[in-house]
Amino acid sequence: MRIEHLKYLVHIAETGSITKSAEFFHISQQGLSQAIKRLERQLGVPLLNRQVNKISLSEEGKKLTAKAKDILLIYEELLMELQPSIKAHGQELNIIATPLLSKTILQRVLFAFFKKYPQINMNIVEQQPHKIIDQIIGLKNAVGILSARKNFLNKYAVLNRRDITFNKITECGVFACAAKTLPIANKSAITTGELIKYPIVVYNSEHHIQMLQELFQNDGKPNFKVVTTDWDFYQKTVASGIAVGVSTYLAKDFQKNGPFVNVPIETGNEFNLLVGYITPSKQPINPFLNDFIKILKKLPLGNSSR
Repeated sequence: MRIEHLKYLVHIAETGSITKSAEFFHISQQGLSQAIKRLERQLGVPLLNRQVNKISLSEEGKKLTAKAKDILLIYEELLMELQPSIKAHGQELNIIATPLLSKTILQRVLFAFFKKYPQINMNIVEQQPHKIIDQIIGLKNAVGILSARKNFLNKYAVLNRRDITFNKITECGVFACAAKTLPIANKSAITTGELIKYPIVVYNSEHHIQMLQELFQNDGKPNFKVVTTDWDFYQKTVASGIAVGVSTYLAKDFQKNGPFVNVPIETGNEFNLLVGYITPSKQPINPFLNDFIKILKKLPLGNSSR
């Protein structure tokens, strides 16, 4: 039994087509068919049900395919662990993150990561949460970093999908981020009815705008004073007292970067956001990506106020 034969069988199971699998592996259909037949002879059982214009797995084929996926993952992980550290040269990690996370916690992860792996190349893409889910599938050495409400995770069945794995890091409440000169800064908590009286600065992303619209849906139309994708300008707008920001995971960043106060918004758990990362289930996690994830999980995230 050869590793290549297991790869062939798994791919045929996923595509239901010898033709597509042969094209994928750049071999002839005849060569692929013969490889599967050799595997069947070695095991002494039929792995495929062969009909005119239709291929399906036999019961034995289904059992072997399930085990083969585990074997292939272990095999890839073993190869990576056996590689000397010099192999890190030229390696590339693919990071897909929501815009605000990309400009906040991701930066801290990168600084710590590059101290250990200066030779690793990094490909970073900013996307909305639903696009992260679509793009992460099939990527090698990839991780998606996102924050989303539970209703979003349920809508896209993120927690129950087999092709991706979602790992929760923390759960955050919602905060109003305001300059210390504003009256709101003296409150221990604030309702959405009180908050809507203040102009709001909005980070111009579909996900953030939708969250704000739902947050104020029972209080009227909020005054979106400033809508921007410039993160520095966003923070300066809050610092100047021109408008109030609404966020979760950014609370600690605000405390470090300016004269801000983070006031919890009374929303119950309905608007809590889960901060976590997504990896493709069918791709092994190499040692470099594994260290990246370890750094990410160690960040001091979570609810914070003053």
